[in-house]
Amino acid sequence: MEKYKNLESKTKKELYQIARELNIKGRSKMRKQQLLEAIKSYLSKEEIKKENKPVEMSLEEDNFSSHIHPIEEDLKKEVEVLIQEEEPILPEEYNLDRVVLLPVDPYKHFIYWELSEETFKTIQKDKTEIYLKLFEDNKEVLKLKINSKSGKRYINYYAPYKKLYVEIAIDKLGIQESLLKSNEVITPSDIVSISEEEVFMHKKVVNGKERRIITRKKSKMDKRIVENIKGEIEKELTLEKIYSSKDLQI
Repeated sequence: MEKYKNLESKTKKELYQIARELNIKGRSKMRKQQLLEAIKSYLSKEEIKKENKPVEMSLEEDNFSSHIHPIEEDLKKEVEVLIQEEEPILPEEYNLDRVVLLPVDPYKHFIYWELSEETFKTIQKDKTEIYLKLFEDNKEVLKLKINSKSGKRYINYYAPYKKLYVEIAIDKLGIQESLLKSNEVITPSDIVSISEEEVFMHKKVVNGKERRIITRKKSKMDKRIVENIKGEIEKELTLEKIYSSKDLQI
């Protein structure tokens, strides 16, 4: 059929509609490329059926758990069980004003943002620039020009166990204004605890009731070793901070 031609040029929504017409299972969870491949595979199999040609299939390609195929009635019953209510397609955008910060580790942070249609049209009308700003302990440490309605990106910035947040800001004729602020996060630490105290917890039955008993003991690690480790860690943190600052300036 004509609508099954030039599949590569069709949008995800159009491919989904075709997959729905062909009753391709799992379509609601597929991405655009997966929908395209599933439709092509289905149409290819239908063409083979029309031509009545035998198909050789390896064990890896065979979808059945064995080569003893069920009879037609059993197959119909299985299909009826598998048919489920259509799941909604998740939209690309939600037409909201928001920016979210997610720490990955002490070195990397994930940010995604979205501006509503109304907000973005106002910004375009006023011909203002859009910036993404990163703050560490309420101090601006990074500023990136984005000028896009929505997006996502990773930012490399070394900040172990620090409070971070991001802002979407606009700049009109040199005057900057904060538009959106993200959630505040505490980034993960990049060192193992070197506490001089060890904490143990065990269960004990007291008066017929099970209780948790916590005991604290001094670590057997020599204090001089602990101080040396602390000193080395402080040096490394200072050097990493200097390198991070240089990278941002570049």
